[in-house]
Amino acid sequence: MAAFAIVVQAAKYVSLSRLTCVCVRLESLMYVTGWQPILFSSFRNTAMPLKKKFVELTKCEAEVMDVVWDKESVTVNDVVEGIQRDLAYTTVLTTMKILEDKKIVRRGKKIGRAFTYTAKVSRDQVREGMLKSLADQLFGGSTRSLVLSLLQSDAISADDIAAVKQAADRLGDS
Repeated sequence: MAAFAIVVQAAKYVSLSRLTCVCVRLESLMYVTGWQPILFSSFRNTAMPLKKKFVELTKCEAEVMDVVWDKESVTVNDVVEGIQRDLAYTTVLTTMKILEDKKIVRRGKKIGRAFTYTAKVSRDQVREGMLKSLADQLFGGSTRSLVLSLLQSDAISADDIAAVKQAADRLGDS
């Protein structure tokens, strides 16, 4: 039990990778000496570095977020009025609650009877997450295959191809 307290105290002063090594070593020591390693294995799993979390949105969530990003701070009514199709107030309210639970929007101060909401993630973070998801689901994780597929599709214009070439040239120069 004293070793567990040392690891908890060490967590305040060392990086996660060092803490993980300490936990693994202590777990090995506990195994050799006959101590029960239950506490350490459960603690070690929480101390492992987390993968970068990519943000993905449903179609409805993306429509709501477009309004939030455009207006920066919105109420549910602002979103209902800003969306191009007819959605019920309760549908938008539920979507905002889901986005809040996903930590994509932050509920702010109350104006009258309505709360305000602001974005916690940027459009670029969502684009990155959704492109990563698309590449993983349809192209085995290959962004190269995704880009080549787009370039070969009928949905891309000559202007789009020129813009991609310019972007590639700028990347090559930097």
